[in-house]
Amino acid sequence: MMKSNLSTILSIPAVVLSLAACSRLSPDIPGSRQVRFSANAGGIATKTAYGDIVEDGGKKYAIIKWNEGDKIRVYTAEGADIESGSSSSGFCYADYALSDIHQSGHASGAGKITAAGSGLNWKAESGSATFYAVYPAAQGVISSGGSGLSAQVAIPPAQSGVTDIAGLPLVAEKTAAYGETVNLTFYAAFSTFEFTLKSDTGSGTLTLNSVTLSTKDAAVYLAGTGEYNIGTGAFTYGASPSRAVTVTFPEPKEISESEGATFTLFTFPVDMSQMTLTVNYTKDGNLVEKHLDLNKGGAPIAFHAGCYSRILGLALPDTGIRLFLGAVSVDDLIDTPHEINY
Repeated sequence: MMKSNLSTILSIPAVVLSLAACSRLSPDIPGSRQVRFSANAGGIATKTAYGDIVEDGGKKYAIIKWNEGDKIRVYTAEGADIESGSSSSGFCYADYALSDIHQSGHASGAGKITAAGSGLNWKAESGSATFYAVYPAAQGVISSGGSGLSAQVAIPPAQSGVTDIAGLPLVAEKTAAYGETVNLTFYAAFSTFEFTLKSDTGSGTLTLNSVTLSTKDAAVYLAGTGEYNIGTGAFTYGASPSRAVTVTFPEPKEISESEGATFTLFTFPVDMSQMTLTVNYTKDGNLVEKHLDLNKGGAPIAFHAGCYSRILGLALPDTGIRLFLGAVSVDDLIDTPHEINY
């Protein structure tokens, strides 16, 4: 087996994807009991997207940016304290548009949150309620069996490899009493995997055709449709889920020792391990397929639901793959690397 250079995996398994949107529950307009939302300020664009990965307070965060005009839908259970013009299956709800976007630390906030129509309103100057928020606005659903509020999650098995999260769901939950200020912190109802892949020393130029991320765990699926329960974090698979997601490059990507390719895959928001990356490439006119189990010290790496994991520096040799792993997470720093041979 040809000896290859060592490569590195950087894993960020406990990244919090947060969007801070402060909601002030107070009658700012005299005589009004409207539930009013406010945050801080500044920003421009047309859809939600990833920003930079930053370090804040000793932890690493993948920032998700609110953008001008993004719309969220806020639900609360119908009861004695809140009223709204729209309701369904025991929940009332209203849509809100975000503007005046700004970033502070690892959070992206909306300085102005405007209701479409009358919005949510307190029935009296007292009481409390639990609010569930969903982005995009139309993806909130009543959970199966009326067990709470869920976000619809649709992850296609065939993907583009581009980091575009505009249509993927973000969720938030917060309980507040009348007159309190409520912070709606949004979390991703999906998981993100970013890979960087190069050719190993002496292997020359390789042409990537497709990459597939899959799981050997019979109880876990990665793509299809499902529902993410905002209150409990439980995920329910829909019909005919898939255990793999694949990027087929529209124009094959050439990689070398000095020039790599970076691509992104999205999966359901579920805890997973026993993950395999399958790489299909062309070398000297011949099609080659390699399977790389994502292990650490011989044991499968545990990837946690709703996280952004960056897997950097994988190198493809002519024969076999040798992997040098140094994993960094929010909770711990592994100083001793592990060497794995394939």
